[in-house]
Amino acid sequence: MQLPQRVPGPIESEIAKGYVFRSKTQFTLDDVRHYPFPWMLRATVEAYEHGSVAQRARALLWLEEAFAKPLRAEDFRSEHWTMAETLWALRHVQALLGPKPGQTPVSMR
Repeated sequence: MQLPQRVPGPIESEIAKGYVFRSKTQFTLDDVRHYPFPWMLRATVEAYEHGSVAQRARALLWLEEAFAKPLRAEDFRSEHWTMAETLWALRHVQALLGPKPGQTPVSMR
């Protein structure tokens, strides 16, 4: 699988129709939205160590673009569920990239 050339915005979504079965004879269609940004962020960081040199370089470019500008509450247009998914992904990524228990944090001096 390859990363897309452009990082999706935090509220860009893909919409699919899903069937909701209410009974053996009744069903309804429901719109389902998939927000790729938080999931691509998490998957990119998780897969990084297993990638080739070229894949790692591409992943770093993708991550650099993803974090080029700070995420602000306004970027989510009051979609609180999307904010929560993104925060969850960011915390997961921070846990993966941060110092491990017993390690001394790296100084930037």
